[in-house]
Order: sequence, then structure tokens, then C-alpha cells
Amino acid sequence: MKKVMAVWDRDICYASRLADFINGKGGIGYRVVPFSSESCFLEYSRSHEVALLLAGTGISDSCLETVPAERIVYLEEERRTEEEKIPAVYKYQSAEQVMRRIAALMVDKKEGKSVALRERGKVIGVYSPAGRCGKTGFSLALAREWADKKRVLYVNLEMCSGFQILAGESYRKCLSDLLYVYGSGTCAWEGIGAFVYHWGGVDYIPPVRYPEDLENMDGEELAAFLEELAAEGGYDILVVDMGAMAGHSADVMEICDLTYLPVLEDRISQAKIKEFEDYLDRSGRDGIWERLKKLRFPTEGQWGFDGNDPDQVRWGEMGRLAKQLVGEAEWIEEI
Repeated sequence: MKKVMAVWDRDICYASRLADFINGKGGIGYRVVPFSSESCFLEYSRSHEVALLLAGTGISDSCLETVPAERIVYLEEERRTEEEKIPAVYKYQSAEQVMRRIAALMVDKKEGKSVALRERGKVIGVYSPAGRCGKTGFSLALAREWADKKRVLYVNLEMCSGFQILAGESYRKCLSDLLYVYGSGTCAWEGIGAFVYHWGGVDYIPPVRYPEDLENMDGEELAAFLEELAAEGGYDILVVDMGAMAGHSADVMEICDLTYLPVLEDRISQAKIKEFEDYLDRSGRDGIWERLKKLRFPTEGQWGFDGNDPDQVRWGEMGRLAKQLVGEAEWIEEI
């Protein structure tokens, strides 16, 4: 049974809209119930255990001191610069930002661990040991197609992706910075927005600044990072465009709910695919096969990614394939 999050605000329209948004997101660990009066809230709390109360302005401190709720967070109409006894969230920002801020405040003081407000998002990997097969173009088309249905984040794990040139962006922060913060143990996932950029209808984290930022990272550590990003980042789906290192990619595939493996028909590409398959068997990772789906790509030029943004790529052959795969996904309603 889901825990109860109560939104108690004198503006019942605000409380109801926020509750409707959070309940409608799906995958949230709370059932959100709106209230506008003290009597209604107290009557409800007599028969229901309230895990979290979002308390609007106008509710007295003396009243909150006796409220039967495990945790209380203020909904404030003005941004605060000083910490108070009770943590607060700025009321007039997007509902998604409100959720992220709450997640950051829901920290167990003894354990130092965040209390998740949503279930872990799905992780879709795209990998191929064969170069120039259209992997990145397909990954972007897939992310763009999913973005029409769910909140999607595209993560590129290539050493040299060329994204800064293709997207025409100058990045202040990128995956290198996020990995550094994560490794230092000070990562606050409600601040993920500072690392996210938008290109052609797709949210993405700019790839690493230097190849060494991935080369020097253990594969299991990279997989753990993506696992936590899926659980705490606020996205329903991560589309992970993997790099060329087989060991790192195999570790990442272990946490993927599904991995697409683009395959070309030429002899060299087939040899590389076979060698990767042998590697999975030798390393005892045969369980990956159950969540791996081969995609046979033709070698004609229309499948190549020429640098168009994802919104344009989706209307080509890759986009049509992505649309078909999204339509076939059996777990779409689970997220």
C-alpha cells in the first residue's frame, strides 16, 4: 500500500492541482490527498497514517506541532535564504521542481539516505561493437519517440561524441561534472536540472569533457551511478547510448531493463558482434541475453546520423523503427 502525502493549503485549487499532477505521474511511492481546512485534515488523519505533510502558509506553528504526520515540509510563497526548524519548498514553481525539492529534503538523518518519492525509472541501453552502424542516431530517435509519452533522459557514454558541435551548445556542466559530484558523495539529485540540456525535443546530459573521465571509472561504479540516476533523477526512462568499451558496457547492460544491439550485415560487423557474444558467455554474463534485442540495420546511407536534431531524425527510417519499438513495448503502462 502506498504511503499518504497530504497537501494542506488554504488554496484548494493549488492543493488539488499539485495532488493531481503527482498522482498522475505514476511510479510515485505516495498517494497524494489535498486539503484546505484543518478539520478535514485532522478527521482524515484519524483513520489514515500520513507519512508526509506539505503545509501551506497561514497554518500556525502551534497547529503543526500537534499534527499527526511523520514529516512536515512547508509550502512557502516567498523564497527563503535561511534555514528554519521545518524545511520548506517554494510554492510557485513547476510541480516537477516541487517534487525534486521534496526528495532532497526527505533525508534520513541517521542513515544519510534519500527517501525516494518515485520508483526507479526504466533503463534502455543501446550498444554495438560495430562502428558506423547508426547507433547514436537510433538512440536519439528512440529517446525522442519515448519523450512523447514519458519523461526521458538521454545519456551518451561515448569518449568523443561530438555533441557540442552537433547541438551547437556551449556547456557549462556535463557528465564529467556530474560524475565528479556523484563520486564525492555530495550528489543532490534535485539539482539534476543544472546538468540537463534540451535538443530537438530530448533532455540530455552533455557527454564527458575528457575521455579519461570514463576510462578511469570502474564499470560497476558507472552502472551504480546510472542505477541511482534512474531511481532519483526524476525521469521515467533513461536511454543510454553506450561507448565502445565492452567491459564497461557489459556492466551497464546488467542494470538495463532492455538493450538494443544494432547489427550490420557486412562480414566485419558480423565478426565483431560474434566476438562480443563470446565475451558475454566467457565472462558469465549470459543473463544479459534475456534483455537484449538485436536490430538488423541496412548499410544504406539513409540510416546514417548526419547531425540532424532528434526532432528531424524521428521522421526518417530510424524514427519509424523507434516508433514501432515504442509501440511494441509491453511495459509502457508500468511507468
